[in-house]
Amino acid sequence: EEGDPNDRSIFHIRTADQPTKIGRSKSADIRINHEQISNRHAVLWPPISGDWLWFIMDMNSTNGTFVDGEKITP
Repeated sequence: EEGDPNDRSIFHIRTADQPTKIGRSKSADIRINHEQISNRHAVLWPPISGDWLWFIMDMNSTNGTFVDGEKITP
């Protein structure tokens, strides 16, 4: 069963030049304790200087990573 598509949880991310790890693991920068989240679920990369574009990469998670309801490719 998929999660609620209307769930718009907000996480504050300190901008840095390092990627932000998302998952259930204790080593994740953003920890989400949910059965549909893998230990190493996804990674966010901050914008390159002068750019506003963030990048997200699925880390071959079991359930995939979705952005605005669309599944991204690992």
